[in-house]
Amino acid sequence: MVERFLPPPPVQPYDVSTGAFVYGLLYHNTPLSAVDDIMVVIMATCFLLFIDITLRFIIEIIEFNKARKKPNTLRYIITALWFGWGSIELPNGKRKRFLISKRFRMSLFNKVAFTYPIFFTLAAASWSLPDVSIYGFRVDYMLSVLFMLIPFVSEVCSIVEKLNQIDATAFVWYPSLVNFLKFIKEFIRP
Repeated sequence: MVERFLPPPPVQPYDVSTGAFVYGLLYHNTPLSAVDDIMVVIMATCFLLFIDITLRFIIEIIEFNKARKKPNTLRYIITALWFGWGSIELPNGKRKRFLISKRFRMSLFNKVAFTYPIFFTLAAASWSLPDVSIYGFRVDYMLSVLFMLIPFVSEVCSIVEKLNQIDATAFVWYPSLVNFLKFIKEFIRP
């Protein structure tokens, strides 16, 4: 079970020149139900980010084995996990790094360090807006939901994009694995 312990609010009067003023505004205006919602979305986004990174690794391992003109068997996948961190020379003479390339590192750092924390902070800060209803919908609540769902939807779209990038010919061994597992199941069954 995950327990949250919020620190006490800053002591009155707030010093506007420090961050305690902004923290006090966020602390007093965000209801605990909204904090719970934001925390659930943060954990779900972290889980999706892990899946996204795993898919990126799979794509890069497949590309690494293609560049080396090797099949995607278990042996070469493990070899790619070990040797794929370095750069190799491609047939056109250029050197390319596959696992954890510079572009992948920069995009992951940008997501984790800047983009997602900004959206989650905006989700909490939107509760400090006045309670204005437009056609029966509260603007502060709608903005909070919008800001906290943007990273989640972004990760889902990234996962779908990565699934489209995976080369299906790399998994030609999958039907034989299923047949082997069926054979083992029938062999073990009395």
